[in-house]
Amino acid sequence: MAAFALPEDFFAEEFLQELLELLLRKATALDQLTARDFGPRILRQQEAEALLAEAMEICHELLHWQPAQTVKPRLVLTRRLSRLWGRTMILFLLFVPLSMLLFFLTARVADSSSAYWLVRGAIFFLLAVPLLIHKRTRINIEHQCGYVRDARGRSAIVIDQLPRVQLQSYLAHEYAHHLYADRQASESLVWRRHGWARLLQWQAVKQLAARYQNPAFHYHALEQVVAELKFACELILRSRQRKMPRPLQRVPTLYQANPLRRLLTGVPGYNTSRLIEHAVGTANVFVRAKQSGFASVLNEELLQSTSSAVH
Repeated sequence: MAAFALPEDFFAEEFLQELLELLLRKATALDQLTARDFGPRILRQQEAEALLAEAMEICHELLHWQPAQTVKPRLVLTRRLSRLWGRTMILFLLFVPLSMLLFFLTARVADSSSAYWLVRGAIFFLLAVPLLIHKRTRINIEHQCGYVRDARGRSAIVIDQLPRVQLQSYLAHEYAHHLYADRQASESLVWRRHGWARLLQWQAVKQLAARYQNPAFHYHALEQVVAELKFACELILRSRQRKMPRPLQRVPTLYQANPLRRLLTGVPGYNTSRLIEHAVGTANVFVRAKQSGFASVLNEELLQSTSSAVH
């Protein structure tokens, strides 16, 4: 299974049933969320800094912490998305002439067999390759934001010029990592950090959605939560040689195991060990929050020692 300590009740039947119920509820909420107004992309450092300050304010309110208790991390705004379309156009310039040449060569062949039309289909697929690569690269860039801290303790949030709603959701998550790192030992279990940050992000975007009357703030956090909860369910069920309940099998997620489906849809792959860490952490804290409330879980999690987990 995973090469790290797991919550002691992770494989309990009661935990699994709670997790399946929670996944169904979150998946239904995501499916019913029609709001897709994510706002304009944030291109200027000053705008991004203002959104980080607002995310910080909400996180402090949720935790009842004073702003002076935490040093603000540096914000590094990268610009890879701004250069992406230019690189996609270069790919089109390479693929279009090749496709046209192959189409011309096959057009001179008088054949109507299935092999002939298969070749024609492959030629047209070549024209879609740049768009698939564009989509895969865009999703990768969007999810390559992160929180980093050097040996001297200096911290930074690195993130690209995302749409406003998406940017603020991810800023809340990365700032949660900053708060956790400030108050917890660095050797704490990785899944604990990820779960705590995901729960605080979820509560923060709920506050933002209410503040701006825009349900779209729920989307990106909910999309990640559903994907991680489903993967956690699959881990547990696989260990018991059981199948996912049929209604949940069809729940779409960010993580596609089928390489052919990833190729045709442009969805990127994933690192299995990192996904296990995220899935275990999210499943653990969200089930506990369902039972005892988010506030107690957020505060209790910082006090948990690594001895509370078992191998």
